[in-house]
Amino acid sequence: MQNLTECRLKSFISRFELLPSQQTGSARKQRGPEDDTEKMDEIAQHMDITHKRACIDLEKATQLITQVLQHEVERNRELYMLIRRLEDREVETRQRLSDQAESNSLLKVKIDELQKHLEEKDNSLTQANQTVAFLRNELRDLQQRLQRQQSKDRTHQEEDDWLQVGGSQFKVDVCAHSRTHTHTPAHPL
Repeated sequence: MQNLTECRLKSFISRFELLPSQQTGSARKQRGPEDDTEKMDEIAQHMDITHKRACIDLEKATQLITQVLQHEVERNRELYMLIRRLEDREVETRQRLSDQAESNSLLKVKIDELQKHLEEKDNSLTQANQTVAFLRNELRDLQQRLQRQQSKDRTHQEEDDWLQVGGSQFKVDVCAHSRTHTHTPAHPL
């Protein structure tokens, strides 16, 4: 806008390069005082019109600059609000990250505790499995010993039974034999 005003001012000055005060004496002599007054009035009117145009141009430029500045102020206000929202989000995000880090830390401690508990249970289970295996071996040994003992007991029982049956038979045979010897006369051979 300043360039526009400067251009108009230069244009105005070029039209009146030689104002009456700057004209040579001979040019003044050719014109009369009325011509000088009329010319001065013309110049004054022209300057007044030019001044009014310059004021109007200046007012338009001022309005334009004011609008641009208002637009920039509004844009700055929007940017400020955006920056505030982003800063608030950043604070919230930091808080969430901090909370998440704390939660992760607590979960890690809990996982470590559960891992330790699991290892203890695994060790207990391993010991229990070893005990079960040992007891199975003991049970198998005891069952084998019991079977051997039962087998021995059966053998002894069978021997006892045989002896009892055989002894009874022997007694019967002996008794029968002795009866035959005592009641029957001996045959000569």
